[in-house]
Amino acid sequence: MANKCLWCKQTISQELRVSFIMSFKPYVAVLMCEKCRQLFSPIDQATACPGCGRRQKQPRLCEDCQIWQTRHEPQLSNHALFPYATVQEYMSRYKFQGDYELRKLFQKQFQSFILASTSGALIVPIPISEKTFAVRKFNQVEGWLEGMSYQRMLDAESRDGLPQSKKDKRERMQLKQPFSVRNAWEGRLKNRSICLIDDVYTTGTTLHLAADLLYSYGAKNVSSITFAR
Repeated sequence: MANKCLWCKQTISQELRVSFIMSFKPYVAVLMCEKCRQLFSPIDQATACPGCGRRQKQPRLCEDCQIWQTRHEPQLSNHALFPYATVQEYMSRYKFQGDYELRKLFQKQFQSFILASTSGALIVPIPISEKTFAVRKFNQVEGWLEGMSYQRMLDAESRDGLPQSKKDKRERMQLKQPFSVRNAWEGRLKNRSICLIDDVYTTGTTLHLAADLLYSYGAKNVSSITFAR
Protein backbone atom coordinates (compact mmCIF):
# COMPACT_ATOMS: atom_id res chain seq x y z
CA MET A 1 0.00 0.00 0.00
CA ALA A 2 1.10 3.59 -0.55
CA ASN A 3 0.23 7.01 0.82
CA LYS A 4 1.91 10.41 0.84
CA CYS A 5 4.11 11.93 3.52
CA LEU A 6 2.24 14.88 5.02
CA TRP A 7 5.47 16.85 5.28
CA CYS A 8 7.28 16.41 1.94
CA LYS A 9 4.32 15.01 -0.07
CA GLN A 10 6.45 12.16 -1.42
CA THR A 11 4.92 8.70 -1.73
CA ILE A 12 5.49 6.28 1.14
CA SER A 13 5.32 2.61 0.23
CA GLN A 14 4.26 0.18 2.94
CA GLU A 15 4.61 -3.55 2.48
CA LEU A 16 1.87 -5.51 4.19
CA ARG A 17 3.30 -8.85 5.29
CA VAL A 18 1.14 -11.96 5.35
CA SER A 19 1.65 -12.22 9.13
CA PHE A 20 0.17 -8.74 9.57
CA ILE A 21 -2.79 -9.48 7.30
CA MET A 22 -3.53 -12.70 9.19
CA SER A 23 -3.35 -10.89 12.55
CA PHE A 24 -6.48 -8.88 11.64
CA LYS A 25 -4.95 -5.80 13.27
CA PRO A 26 -6.23 -2.47 11.95
CA TYR A 27 -4.09 -0.85 9.27
CA VAL A 28 -2.41 2.36 10.44
CA ALA A 29 -1.12 4.60 7.68
CA VAL A 30 2.40 6.03 8.02
CA LEU A 31 2.04 9.81 7.89
CA MET A 32 5.71 10.81 7.59
CA CYS A 33 8.52 9.23 5.60
CA GLU A 34 11.67 8.16 7.42
CA LYS A 35 13.77 10.87 5.72
CA CYS A 36 11.50 13.59 7.09
CA ARG A 37 11.26 11.89 10.49
CA GLN A 38 15.02 12.32 10.86
CA LEU A 39 14.57 16.11 10.61
CA PHE A 40 12.70 16.26 13.91
CA SER A 41 15.04 15.30 16.72
CA PRO A 42 13.45 15.45 20.19
CA ILE A 43 15.09 16.91 23.28
CA ASP A 44 17.07 14.47 25.43
CA GLN A 45 15.09 14.56 28.67
CA ALA A 46 18.05 13.22 30.65
CA THR A 47 20.03 16.44 30.11
CA ALA A 48 17.21 18.98 29.60
CA CYS A 49 16.83 21.95 31.95
CA PRO A 50 14.60 20.74 34.82
CA GLY A 51 12.91 24.13 34.95
CA CYS A 52 11.86 24.83 31.37
CA GLY A 53 12.85 21.76 29.35
CA ARG A 54 15.47 23.53 27.23
CA ARG A 55 17.89 21.28 25.31
CA GLN A 56 21.34 21.40 26.88
CA LYS A 57 24.27 19.15 27.77
CA GLN A 58 23.83 19.09 31.55
CA PRO A 59 20.61 18.66 33.60
CA ARG A 60 20.87 21.92 35.52
CA LEU A 61 18.79 25.11 35.62
CA CYS A 62 19.48 27.35 32.62
CA GLU A 63 20.10 31.08 33.05
CA ASP A 64 16.46 31.98 32.30
CA CYS A 65 15.19 29.60 34.99
CA GLN A 66 17.70 30.93 37.51
CA ILE A 67 16.16 34.38 36.93
CA TRP A 68 12.64 32.94 37.37
CA GLN A 69 13.78 31.45 40.70
CA THR A 70 14.60 34.90 42.05
CA ARG A 71 11.33 36.49 41.02
CA HIS A 72 8.67 33.80 41.19
CA GLU A 73 7.30 31.32 43.72
CA PRO A 74 6.28 28.56 43.40
CA GLN A 75 8.45 27.41 40.53
CA LEU A 76 6.93 25.86 37.40
CA SER A 77 8.49 22.70 36.00
CA ASN A 78 8.13 22.36 32.22
CA HIS A 79 8.95 19.45 29.91
CA ALA A 80 9.34 20.08 26.18
CA LEU A 81 9.34 17.58 23.34
CA PHE A 82 11.30 19.44 20.64
CA PRO A 83 13.79 22.32 20.46
CA TYR A 84 12.00 25.19 18.70
CA ALA A 85 14.64 25.48 15.99
CA THR A 86 13.81 21.92 14.91
CA VAL A 87 10.08 22.57 14.49
CA GLN A 88 10.03 26.26 13.52
CA GLU A 89 8.95 25.60 9.92
CA TYR A 90 6.41 23.04 11.09
CA MET A 91 4.89 25.56 13.54
CA SER A 92 4.72 28.16 10.78
CA ARG A 93 2.84 25.84 8.43
CA TYR A 94 0.58 24.32 11.09
CA LYS A 95 -0.20 27.23 13.40
CA PHE A 96 0.19 30.37 11.29
CA GLN A 97 -0.55 29.15 7.77
CA GLY A 98 -3.41 27.01 9.04
CA ASP A 99 -2.45 23.60 7.64
CA TYR A 100 -4.61 21.74 10.17
CA GLU A 101 -3.86 18.36 8.60
CA LEU A 102 -0.31 18.66 9.99
CA ARG A 103 -1.62 18.16 13.53
CA LYS A 104 -1.63 14.44 12.75
CA LEU A 105 2.14 14.25 12.25
CA PHE A 106 2.94 14.49 15.95
CA GLN A 107 -0.36 13.65 17.70
CA LYS A 108 0.66 10.19 18.89
CA GLN A 109 4.20 11.21 19.80
CA PHE A 110 3.11 14.29 21.75
CA GLN A 111 0.29 12.46 23.52
CA SER A 112 2.64 9.66 24.54
CA PHE A 113 5.10 12.27 25.82
CA ILE A 114 2.35 13.92 27.87
CA LEU A 115 1.15 10.66 29.40
CA ALA A 116 4.71 9.63 30.26
CA SER A 117 5.31 12.97 32.00
CA THR A 118 2.09 13.20 34.02
CA SER A 119 0.69 11.09 36.83
CA GLY A 120 -2.97 11.62 37.62
CA ALA A 121 -2.92 15.35 36.84
CA LEU A 122 -5.76 17.04 34.97
CA ILE A 123 -4.59 17.89 31.47
CA VAL A 124 -5.46 21.49 30.61
CA PRO A 125 -4.58 23.05 27.24
CA ILE A 126 -3.71 26.75 27.15
CA PRO A 127 -6.66 28.45 25.39
CA ILE A 128 -6.61 31.02 22.62
CA SER A 129 -8.83 34.09 22.60
CA GLU A 130 -12.09 34.27 20.66
CA LYS A 131 -10.46 36.84 18.38
CA THR A 132 -7.58 34.52 17.55
CA PHE A 133 -9.92 31.56 17.08
CA ALA A 134 -12.03 33.58 14.65
CA VAL A 135 -8.95 34.12 12.49
CA ARG A 136 -7.22 30.72 12.89
CA LYS A 137 -10.36 28.54 13.16
CA PHE A 138 -8.66 26.10 15.53
CA ASN A 139 -6.65 25.84 18.73
CA GLN A 140 -3.30 24.38 17.73
CA VAL A 141 -2.78 22.71 21.13
CA GLU A 142 -6.16 20.99 21.12
CA GLY A 143 -5.37 19.75 17.61
CA TRP A 144 -2.54 17.65 19.04
CA LEU A 145 -4.75 16.43 21.89
CA GLU A 146 -7.50 15.12 19.62
CA GLY A 147 -8.90 11.86 21.00
CA MET A 148 -7.27 12.43 24.39
CA SER A 149 -9.02 13.31 27.66
CA TYR A 150 -8.45 16.95 28.64
CA GLN A 151 -10.28 19.79 30.40
CA ARG A 152 -11.17 23.21 29.00
CA MET A 153 -10.68 24.96 32.31
CA LEU A 154 -9.39 28.37 31.21
CA ASP A 155 -10.50 31.20 28.95
CA ALA A 156 -8.19 33.72 27.30
CA GLU A 157 -9.02 37.40 26.94
CA SER A 158 -8.89 39.10 23.55
CA ARG A 159 -6.28 41.86 23.60
CA ASP A 160 -5.41 44.67 21.25
CA GLY A 161 -1.89 45.10 19.94
CA LEU A 162 0.67 42.61 18.70
CA PRO A 163 0.07 38.86 19.08
CA GLN A 164 2.45 36.93 21.36
CA SER A 165 4.46 35.64 18.40
CA LYS A 166 5.31 39.21 17.35
CA LYS A 167 6.44 40.48 20.77
CA ASP A 168 10.04 40.65 21.91
CA LYS A 169 11.29 39.12 25.15
CA ARG A 170 10.76 42.28 27.24
CA GLU A 171 7.19 42.68 26.02
CA ARG A 172 6.43 39.02 26.75
CA MET A 173 7.82 39.31 30.28
CA GLN A 174 5.50 42.28 30.97
CA LEU A 175 2.35 40.42 29.94
CA LYS A 176 -0.62 40.99 32.26
CA GLN A 177 -2.86 38.12 33.42
CA PRO A 178 -4.63 37.02 30.20
CA PHE A 179 -6.60 34.10 31.64
CA SER A 180 -9.71 33.44 33.69
CA VAL A 181 -11.07 30.23 35.21
CA ARG A 182 -14.36 29.06 33.75
CA ASN A 183 -17.32 29.27 36.13
CA ALA A 184 -17.84 25.51 36.14
CA TRP A 185 -14.34 25.03 37.60
CA GLU A 186 -14.15 27.85 40.14
CA GLY A 187 -15.03 25.68 43.13
CA ARG A 188 -13.39 22.47 41.93
CA LEU A 189 -9.66 23.27 41.90
CA LYS A 190 -8.74 22.90 45.57
CA ASN A 191 -5.93 20.34 46.05
CA ARG A 192 -5.95 19.42 42.35
CA SER A 193 -2.84 18.54 40.35
CA ILE A 194 -2.89 20.19 36.93
CA CYS A 195 -0.66 19.87 33.89
CA LEU A 196 -0.85 22.79 31.45
CA ILE A 197 -0.23 22.01 27.77
CA ASP A 198 1.04 24.68 25.37
CA ASP A 199 2.75 24.85 22.00
CA VAL A 200 5.96 26.77 22.73
CA TYR A 201 7.79 27.78 25.91
CA THR A 202 9.55 31.04 25.05
CA THR A 203 10.01 33.17 28.16
CA GLY A 204 7.65 31.09 30.30
CA THR A 205 5.48 34.09 31.17
CA THR A 206 2.24 32.69 29.73
CA LEU A 207 2.55 29.41 31.61
CA HIS A 208 3.60 31.07 34.87
CA LEU A 209 0.58 33.40 34.71
CA ALA A 210 -1.77 30.47 34.09
CA ALA A 211 -0.18 28.58 36.98
CA ASP A 212 -0.50 31.61 39.29
CA LEU A 213 -4.21 31.80 38.52
CA LEU A 214 -4.78 28.11 39.22
CA TYR A 215 -2.85 28.29 42.48
CA SER A 216 -5.04 31.22 43.54
CA TYR A 217 -8.04 28.90 43.20
CA GLY A 218 -6.45 26.28 45.45
CA ALA A 219 -4.62 23.97 43.03
CA LYS A 220 -2.08 21.79 44.85
CA ASN A 221 0.46 21.44 42.04
CA VAL A 222 0.76 22.91 38.56
CA SER A 223 3.29 21.70 35.99
CA SER A 224 3.44 22.14 32.22
CA ILE A 225 4.37 20.37 29.01
CA THR A 226 5.07 22.13 25.73
CA PHE A 227 5.52 20.88 22.20
CA ALA A 228 8.66 23.00 21.81
CA ARG A 229 11.19 25.02 23.81
